Order: sequence, then structure tokens, then C-alpha cells
Amino acid sequence: MEQTPISPEPIPQTSAFSKIINIFSEPSNVFEEVIHQDKTLANWLFPTLFFSIAVICFTIFVFSDARIQYEMRENQIKSLEEKVHKGEMTQEQYERTLEHIPLPGSVVFLITGSIGGTLYVFASMFLVALAIFLIGKTIWNINLSYSKLMEIVALSHAVFILDTIVSIFVIRLSGSMYKTFSPAFFIESFDTTNVFHQAMKSLDIFSFWYLFLMFIGVSKYSGKSVSTIALFFIPLWLAYQVIAILFAV
Repeated sequence: MEQTPISPEPIPQTSAFSKIINIFSEPSNVFEEVIHQDKTLANWLFPTLFFSIAVICFTIFVFSDARIQYEMRENQIKSLEEKVHKGEMTQEQYERTLEHIPLPGSVVFLITGSIGGTLYVFASMFLVALAIFLIGKTIWNINLSYSKLMEIVALSHAVFILDTIVSIFVIRLSGSMYKTFSPAFFIESFDTTNVFHQAMKSLDIFSFWYLFLMFIGVSKYSGKSVSTIALFFIPLWLAYQVIAILFAV
């Protein structure tokens, strides 16, 4: 008697919003669905838009706090004074630069901060997807779909939506914008010109969570192991952090 072959159980189709929620509890299932779906605009657009909205809310609610404004202005002054002390800037340049830096909390500051934050969210998603695409093509010899990689990266960014929302409350309660989910939380007087302080701030738990999710997604899509993905991208992430720290101090 012939046996009827059992067809594989179809992967359930969920909305982009459901994927954003489910990425926290069942990332493997979310990425499995994304990989087997047709290219879906909402899978990368919605997480990126929500992240942008969270960044705009962060800019408005955090920088409208007088304590944060004072802390930021003091750090701006300290950073410029450090450059004058090192001979990288004249006193005249110092005064002119300080004059033209928008005051934290001003309308100009909030608008430029919101626009800059939104551009950063979109640019980071596009560039990370591009980096994975190029590595896949040139090193792994795999033709990965750029749009699919955008979906994977954007959905991984969902952890930063949570990070941004929670950070608003933590920063407002603490009165310091440097109270992040990193070892920097325990530094009493955060110094933006201190390399060690900046390094501690970069070790953010949400950043590691994001990397972990992205590794899972790229691993499922490329067929490479998570360790192989990590081997390529952790050094790139570290290089990015080093550059960011050097620019910050």
C-alpha cells in the first residue's frame, strides 16, 4: 500500500508588527518566516519607523530636562577646553564654536537632533545590510538578497526600540544621559573626554542583544553557523566602537 507523502507544515504568516513583538521571545521562528516569505517592505520599514519615532521621543523628552541640558552644556565646554589645552584649537576658535553650538533643549537642537537621529537609524540599517551583502558576495560566495538582509537587520533593531523607550525613563529619573545599560551606569561623574568612560558606555547590553539577533537571522539565511557570522562581524563592530570613541573624546 502506497503511503501519501506528508507535506511540510506551512510556516504561519504574521504581520510586521507581530514580528517586532515576537523577535524578543522567538527570534528563530521570526527569521524563518522572513526567509521563506516574499520580499516584504513592511518587514524593514515598520521597525525602522518605530525606532525613528522612539529616537525622536528620546530627543524631546530627555533634552527638555534642565539637568540634562546643564550636563550636556558642561561636557561641551569641557571638551572644547580640552582641545584648547592640547593646542588643537585657539581661544578665538573656542569662543566662536561655543557660540554656534545649539543650546541643548533649544528648538534648533531638538529639530536637528530628531532629524539626525532619524537619518542615523535608516543609514545604519542600510549600511549594515550592505556590509553583510558584500561579505556574502565576496568572501562567502553566496548571493544574498539585499532586501532580505534589510528585513533581518531592521527586525534585529527592534531591541533598540525597547532600549530607547526604557532609557527615557532611566535618564529622566537619574538626571544623567550617561546612565545607560552598560558599566558606565556605575560611573558617578561621566567624563566625555575620558577614553575608559566612553569604552564602558559602548559595552551596552542592548547592543550585544542586537548583535545576537542579527547573527541568528544571518545564520539562518546564509546557512553559515552563528560562530562564523560572529567571527566576521564582531571585529567590525569593535572597529566601529573604537572609531566612535576616538571621535567622541
